[in-house]
Amino acid sequence: MENFDWRKMSKLIFPSGVNETEYLRFEANGTWTASDKEQICTLTNSNPANAVAVLNAKMHPVNDEDRGHMIASLHEWIQRYQAFLAAYGAFPQWKSDTKDARKGIERMEKEIKRLREMELPQ
Repeated sequence: MENFDWRKMSKLIFPSGVNETEYLRFEANGTWTASDKEQICTLTNSNPANAVAVLNAKMHPVNDEDRGHMIASLHEWIQRYQAFLAAYGAFPQWKSDTKDARKGIERMEKEIKRLREMELPQ
């Protein structure tokens, strides 16, 4: 990631058990790049919404544009989880997975609410 300045980037912060922070850069074409502070591990189009759903990670945007990208990503993944539930939710062998999907949707909806209510620095 050229022009990498982690102090000016949006973040994805994982819960204390994982104790990890990813720095996010959103591109005009809808893709994003995630990296740790030292840029040892850099991922393109990683899945921050899934990290919210599975690990209860928290998103921290630096501006309204990044917040919009985060909310859009969360909405997209809620739809994917809902499609999974529609396809497999009635099957008893998928009980554990459907329970996880419902919990993931709940976490992503809470994160969308938190992001919308968040005051960003001017």
